[in-house]
Amino acid sequence: VFGEHIELGLDYIQMLYVKPIQILPILCLVSYENQTGKTTFLNWLNNLFINNMAVIGNQELQSAFNSNYATKLIVAVDESKIDKNHVLEKIKAMATASTIEVNSKFITPYTIDFFAKIILCSNYEDNFINAKEEDIRYWVRKLGKPEFKNFDIETDLKKEMSAFVHYLQNREIKTEKKSRAWFDADEIETQALMEIKKNSIETVIKHL
Repeated sequence: VFGEHIELGLDYIQMLYVKPIQILPILCLVSYENQTGKTTFLNWLNNLFINNMAVIGNQELQSAFNSNYATKLIVAVDESKIDKNHVLEKIKAMATASTIEVNSKFITPYTIDFFAKIILCSNYEDNFINAKEEDIRYWVRKLGKPEFKNFDIETDLKKEMSAFVHYLQNREIKTEKKSRAWFDADEIETQALMEIKKNSIETVIKHL
């Protein structure tokens, strides 16, 4: 999943576990291909954090009701293509918000602390979001198929879960805090993000 960013990726997961209130980038896992590990990664995080993670879809993001994810540490949007600006702005706001207003059916809205980290998974690797040049919140990882196939990988990961938690508790974080979202924009810049920014330029500007 993290490839050449493996140490940054381990820092990211470790901070989810030991520094849960730390703001982190919006992690985006993209690939046109299937069987690259996007959903497996989400399933693994779900097993690791159990009831502190919500996997939702675009429809739930567009809804005014948010009680199913407002209290979670991780909010993952699977098979996402965010083509509405107000939804994209909502995601960007959630990534740095410290509070959120919880809206449930038939209950008066109320405000709580909010620490959610956003993860987007998409098959639309070139245009799943509209990103401007100044957008520095996104950490876009383009995934390829694993070199070695393991059709029991989720079972194997579950067996290693307690050992991995022990590792997170004792590992030293390798990166220094360089921004509000911990990582410096240059550290998490990828070719995949640059392609998305290029494809987000308005057609008339491209023609000019």
